[in-house]
Amino acid sequence: IIKQSMSCYQQWAPVWRINALEHRNFPQRSFEDFRHSGIGRAALLVANGYSFEEHIDTIIKYKDNVDIVCCDKTLGHLIERGIKPKFCIVCDANVNYEKYLKPWQDQLKDTILFINVCANPLWSKNGNWKSIYTYVNKDVMNYEKEFIEISGCKNVMTAGTNVSNMMVVLMVQADNENRQNLMSYDKLILIGFDYSWKQDG
Repeated sequence: IIKQSMSCYQQWAPVWRINALEHRNFPQRSFEDFRHSGIGRAALLVANGYSFEEHIDTIIKYKDNVDIVCCDKTLGHLIERGIKPKFCIVCDANVNYEKYLKPWQDQLKDTILFINVCANPLWSKNGNWKSIYTYVNKDVMNYEKEFIEISGCKNVMTAGTNVSNMMVVLMVQADNENRQNLMSYDKLILIGFDYSWKQDG
């Protein structure tokens, strides 16, 4: 993990610094705004694996009974089917704005964006988001200290292995040192966490 973290930092740090500096210009809102906000509710976390495709009709049927959380590349698929996510999370510096956000950027008035300060700032600058919350990833090398200083952001989340896993981290805010359950949803339901597609999918 340490070697992977160091390699990733060496490759991406120059871009991350630019993005973090751009995110310094956004209002700094605290994750505390969401403490216990999910009590009595279920959250459906939608990633982009094949089980999402298989169960899309079920999601459409029950979309009003859950709070829907999506990752960047799932956003458009949901909106095209009349599903408005409550939360969208963006993690990566290279996630494509033109492909995954631009076609739907005027349909986001009910969706809150959670974006890593090192992620592509075109996602923050565009879209009629209900509101935007930035955060800094914490990793084993403590690189978060640099990006907290650059961005001025105080929201810190343990880094996940991918954007799908970061949805779970966002909901509970738990790590090896902290056993909180920030949003306190009664249930977290995962769909699309397959990490692969069927050959004919």
